Amino acid sequence: MNLWPAEVPKRYLTIVWGVMYLRPVKEKWSMLLSVGAGIYSAHTNIGSTRFDEVLFDGAVLFLWHLRHNLDVGFGVAINSSFGYPMGFPALYLKWTTSGRYFVNIQMVDGMNVSTGVHLNDNIDLGVCVDMNGSLALQKINGKKMMFSHTYMTVAFQPEFRIGKHVTIPVSAGLSVMRNAYYEERTLKAFFSGYGRDYDPHFNTAPYFAASVRISF
Repeated sequence: MNLWPAEVPKRYLTIVWGVMYLRPVKEKWSMLLSVGAGIYSAHTNIGSTRFDEVLFDGAVLFLWHLRHNLDVGFGVAINSSFGYPMGFPALYLKWTTSGRYFVNIQMVDGMNVSTGVHLNDNIDLGVCVDMNGSLALQKINGKKMMFSHTYMTVAFQPEFRIGKHVTIPVSAGLSVMRNAYYEERTLKAFFSGYGRDYDPHFNTAPYFAASVRISF
């Protein structure tokens, strides 16, 4: 079954709002709550966004502080990918080292591995490997479809700290693995791969990203 339209989306819009709340429950246990919503469209005109291009999500995870630098967790994540709330198992992993040289491994939403050096109180220099993805919701021939793009990036990443609460990581590198496919928004397609149509023609591409993190 060929589900690819005449033109694959050249631009798509992702805007996500979310809140995370971490609360200690015992000496070695914490509870992580999150709730959010996002727009995932195959166009960049936010004014023409339809309701079926909006997804809602949430999660409840229990984190075990196994060591001073190692947290593992498990719980349930909920999203509306199929047009109604569905629950899925959720895992959490965070391992860090301290000192002038650092290694961070995180598995929360995707996976991130980074290593580098603390130059001073305001600047870190590192290299990071990320496994992540993006999503666009569309209608093709009257069917509700998801365009999924999973990718792995390898990048040089300086991180700048401004005061105690603001950090600005900047990444520049390559996207070295870029799988893309269309899939019907049904449980059958999710669990069996039915209606999933891959396109193998995405090659290695330059990658650049910047963000602002604010902690309270």
